[in-house]
Amino acid sequence: MNDESPLENKSPENTIGTYAAAAAKAALSALITGEFPDPVGIILPDGEVPWFQLAYEGLGEGYAMAGIVRHDEDAPQGEEGRTVISTVFPAPPGSGIAFEAGEGIDETALDPLFRRLTMEICEQICAEYDLPADLVITVSMPKNETAH
Repeated sequence: MNDESPLENKSPENTIGTYAAAAAKAALSALITGEFPDPVGIILPDGEVPWFQLAYEGLGEGYAMAGIVRHDEDAPQGEEGRTVISTVFPAPPGSGIAFEAGEGIDETALDPLFRRLTMEICEQICAEYDLPADLVITVSMPKNETAH
């Protein structure tokens, strides 16, 4: 995690999906290289490039996870200050990219825009390393993961 001056991660347009896509990018990068990009930026469909500081990093055998604290004034009550975590696992060859809703995430939060954005990000990273984009991405927002 970057200990330099923290980014605020604030924007009224940042949905759970935006945080999850950025966290998935960081997790996949770490799964491939062993290093977490921090901060991590993503290009949104409107061309905006938000940057996020990681609040959580985890790298294990066969998975990587990254978390970003949700700091949005417009976030639904109970979500502001919670950590959105994306965990990336390799999947069987030819299976493509699958998404799972983990703890604290309703399946509706994994909307088509999030899925398309995350797939594009992951496919690009995998192509850079000449790897197949066969992944399972689990998005969670545990209630006990809050910013202090």
